[in-house]
Amino acid sequence: MLKLFKFFVCFCFIFILLFYYPKREKKAVIILGEEKWTLKQVQDYIEIRLSDFDSFKDQESIKKTLFNEILFLSLLKNWAKEQNLFLEKKLLNKQELLLYITDFSKLKALKGYQNFLLIKQAFIKYLQKRIPEPSLKKQKEFYNKNESLFKIPPQCYLKQILLDNENLALSVYQRLKKGDSFSDLENNYSLGKNPGWIQKGQLTLFDQACFERKKALSPPIKSLYGYHIFLRNQIKPPYKKSLPEAQKQIISLLKKKNLSQSFNLWLKEESQKKELWIDKKSLAQIKIQYKTKNK
Repeated sequence: MLKLFKFFVCFCFIFILLFYYPKREKKAVIILGEEKWTLKQVQDYIEIRLSDFDSFKDQESIKKTLFNEILFLSLLKNWAKEQNLFLEKKLLNKQELLLYITDFSKLKALKGYQNFLLIKQAFIKYLQKRIPEPSLKKQKEFYNKNESLFKIPPQCYLKQILLDNENLALSVYQRLKKGDSFSDLENNYSLGKNPGWIQKGQLTLFDQACFERKKALSPPIKSLYGYHIFLRNQIKPPYKKSLPEAQKQIISLLKKKNLSQSFNLWLKEESQKKELWIDKKSLAQIKIQYKTKNK
């Protein structure tokens, strides 16, 4: 009789595990088109994405951002299925594998996020191909309305000898003033590469050597990297790019603008086409918990 009772208890326990628990775990809280998300999947996705957010930000704002990302991911996965698009999954690095090696559901969530990035990349390429090149008329209009984008500030070509010792820097500077070859001293002593062409406003240190001195050779200038002796070889005055010179830049900027518009339009249309159901009550239970190194 006791054996029969134990058998009955074990049977009930197994029944609960096999039928009740999985159903509870697999109950969808988000359904968008063919994509379904359980509460556990949503929670895991949020946890693996938290590293990209500031822990001091408003938690409800983070949750809203990630819920929207999940909806976007669902739309993209639906799109990929419609396109019969199968992407090669990116391999996880050792750090990622070790982080979630004992938590397969979070490992799955991480793979899902990486797959999302791959699909998103493929989708952007798909949209880009569908965007026609802007007409010459539109290019001219953009060029005339955005003149400041095509103004190039003064430039100069800088060479340098970088040294880590002030006395050595002063010694090298005196030799240069006496007529020693800059290239020879650079090859023998310099610890850094030549800056090359520099635009005004790029770096205060370069501005001092390029545009604030009359003489081409500068005395040693101290920075976090050491002592710089600069030689200004050439100066280009400011100028404005002509339309032919700026054409590639204009086409790229206009296509980027059209890409953003096309993307938002697609998002709106797909959101209206796909049936969406959200269990707001269940999703409200999700709490964000940041893990520190001490935990």
